[in-house]
Amino acid sequence: MRPCLFLTLLVVSSLGQHVPEDKISSSEEATAISTKQLNAFLGALASNDKNTIASLFVSTFSTDSNIDQIVSQFQGTTVSVFDASFRSKQGVQSILKIEKGNASLHAFWFLIEDDASPTGWKVGGVGKPVSGRRFDFSDAIWCWADLLRCMGNTLALIFG
Repeated sequence: MRPCLFLTLLVVSSLGQHVPEDKISSSEEATAISTKQLNAFLGALASNDKNTIASLFVSTFSTDSNIDQIVSQFQGTTVSVFDASFRSKQGVQSILKIEKGNASLHAFWFLIEDDASPTGWKVGGVGKPVSGRRFDFSDAIWCWADLLRCMGNTLALIFG
């Protein structure tokens, strides 16, 4: 009787619910994707590669636009990925930490898969926290068009 009970329990336990995806490895993968995108962006900024900058964003700006003025807002800043996670199947949402001198701010960007980008991802939205107390995506003002200009304007407002 005992071996039968043991086998029954073994079979029933193996039919239990599927273990959900490991959130830690998922977060690490999202952070790696966001870091790769950020490094490509910062590398393109450093080399003034306007074509690469344009290819990393979902945007309608051209390399002939006043991208130099926008890019100048990033001079002297340090940018790092603070946190990142997958947003269902839509993409990767990331919190960036941007520092310049003694000042710092957190900003958001939302990445979507796009084979036309050198990283396989494009920035599809950027935002900044409204209150400064919460670092979640519901407490943000978002830009969905002219994303690079939006990021540059945010930096100009904060850092002068």
